[in-house]
Amino acid sequence: MEVAKTINHFVNRKNLLFYSQNALIIISLFIYSGCVAQNNPDRKMIPSILDTILNKPTGLSYPKNAREVIERLNAWDKKELDAYERPNAYPMRDWQYYIPSGETYELIISSKEILKKINIEIIWNVKKKRYELKPYQTSDNLPKLLNTDLKNRVKDGMTLGETIEILGLGWMHPGESTGIIRWFFADGSILKVLPSAYNSTGIIKIINN
Repeated sequence: MEVAKTINHFVNRKNLLFYSQNALIIISLFIYSGCVAQNNPDRKMIPSILDTILNKPTGLSYPKNAREVIERLNAWDKKELDAYERPNAYPMRDWQYYIPSGETYELIISSKEILKKINIEIIWNVKKKRYELKPYQTSDNLPKLLNTDLKNRVKDGMTLGETIEILGLGWMHPGESTGIIRWFFADGSILKVLPSAYNSTGIIKIINN
């Protein structure tokens, strides 16, 4: 009987120690994740801006939002997509051009039409061989003003993709000839950048005048 009590006492102490250790691990992870989020404010800001655009509903059961439209496109055959967007990159061989299938034409055209209805444009990134959001909007109307603090997070040498993750899509006037993309802030300031390429891999140069 005494042996049984001793064993039960030992088991209960062992279980208590196990649960205590796990509780401490969970609390530590919770505190760490809070510190990471506090020290890396971009983690909280990045999804809120681009997700607003990517989650725009299409009014369809599938694809139900802009994100699903783009993901469906990018799951298609890369060569087919590239040949549609860059037909001149596939020269004549044996008296025949490489021509994408009818299904490819239908998919791309219908997808772009769906996005156009919700005021979203996409571009073909040749380097990445995938579709992505056009990094700026072209409109006669000025875009929504942004929180001024966001401007300080953008630095020379960043990619255009990194920039729109922080600020969202830029703005370019329909008659723009300089190629400068702009963002407007609540304090009245304007951030102007000139990218090396107008896709997510383009390197930005901040224009100060």
